[in-house]
Amino acid sequence: MTARRKPWKTRTFDRPVIVQSTDTEHVETFSRGERVKNIMRIGPTRVMFEPVSTHRVVRTYAMDWSEFEKATTAVLEAGAAGDGQ
Repeated sequence: MTARRKPWKTRTFDRPVIVQSTDTEHVETFSRGERVKNIMRIGPTRVMFEPVSTHRVVRTYAMDWSEFEKATTAVLEAGAAGDGQ
């Protein structure tokens, strides 16, 4: 059996950050405490993610990877402790 690398479940923004939608048509500010999910690296310098909140205009956003790392913190999901068997 091969070990599988799991992506982060969610991350939360530590401060307000301006991000652009992946279709480049919308620019929004994600507030401190706002959570994102389905985080994926796209190329060496970008990251794509979806907001957990449903009030956003579009479903996917992208930003610089290093800025994303500085502006967010990983969130431990309640069910994560029971995932490993």
